[in-house]
Amino acid sequence: TDLESFYSLGFPVEGLAAGKPLDVDLKVGVPGAKARTRRAVVQRGAADRAADRTVSNLFSRVAAPGVPVRARVVSTSPADKGRSKVAYEVEIPASGLALLPVVGGRVAKIAAFVAILAGGEVTQAPPARTEFRRGEDASGDTNAHFTFTGEAIVPPGAVISIGILDESTQEAGYARIDVPGPAKK
Repeated sequence: TDLESFYSLGFPVEGLAAGKPLDVDLKVGVPGAKARTRRAVVQRGAADRAADRTVSNLFSRVAAPGVPVRARVVSTSPADKGRSKVAYEVEIPASGLALLPVVGGRVAKIAAFVAILAGGEVTQAPPARTEFRRGEDASGDTNAHFTFTGEAIVPPGAVISIGILDESTQEAGYARIDVPGPAKK
C-alpha cells in the first residue's frame, strides 16, 4: 500500500529561484508499479534547507563543509516531570563566517536553528537571528569565535541539534548534543 513504503527525493535545481515552481514527471521502470508524486516542486531557500538539515542531524550527524560549529552543555539542573533544564553553548569561529565591513568594524549575520528529539517526538524552535560584531583592531585574531547560547527543558536521553546559517554566504554548519540518560545505579 501507499503507506508501507515511500521515498523522499531532494535535489538542487540550478538557476531556479527559491519559491518558483518546477513541473515534475517521475517515471518508474518497474512493470505494474505506479508512482504518486506532486505535480510540481518548489526550490527551497537556504534557511528552509538549514532547518531541514537541523532536523536530519538529530538522526544522523550532518557533515557540512560550510560553517564550523561546536556545541557543548554548559549546565544542567532539575526541571519538572523528571526532565532537565539544559543550558548549552555554541561556538562558531569568526574565520568561519563572512565578516562584512561596517562603520567601526565588521559584522556577521547568522540564523540559528534548534531541533530537539525527545521521546520519539521532534520539536523545532523558530530560527533565532543575530549579529556578531568585531572591532577594526580584531582583524589579526585568528582564535576569535562567536558564542550563541540557549536553553532547553528535555527528558534524559534527548538529542539537541543546532544549525547555524551564515546569512551572507548561505553556508551552514551543524552540531549535536546528546543529553545523558538517567544515571545508572
